[in-house]
Amino acid sequence: MSEDDRALMERLAALEAEVKSDADAQRARKELALQKVREHQAEAQAERQALSARQAELVTRKKRPTAEPVVEEDEERGSDLGGALALARKANDVKNELAKKGEKSWIKSGIASMLLGPLGWLYAG
Repeated sequence: MSEDDRALMERLAALEAEVKSDADAQRARKELALQKVREHQAEAQAERQALSARQAELVTRKKRPTAEPVVEEDEERGSDLGGALALARKANDVKNELAKKGEKSWIKSGIASMLLGPLGWLYAG
């Protein structure tokens, strides 16, 4: 081999070594970047799990039992009597409203509303 060929081969070997070292450096940078991304994802996942745990704790936290006031029987009977009177008044009002002559029947209005939809609503209104 001549010296020119030898110099050319040495130059080629040097270029191949340079390309290989560049590829190794690029691979190392890529692995470092992937490692950082994985660490960041792991931190984000840990934060999400912690947040989820805190939210679940807030949602499932049971309220402390409160002492209910003791109601005497006399007070209970009074409120029951008041409720019964109010209910009787409402029933009487409805009965009086139904009994008016010359007005639309509630039953007819209800049936028309149910069967005819919007047209029945016009009649029932």
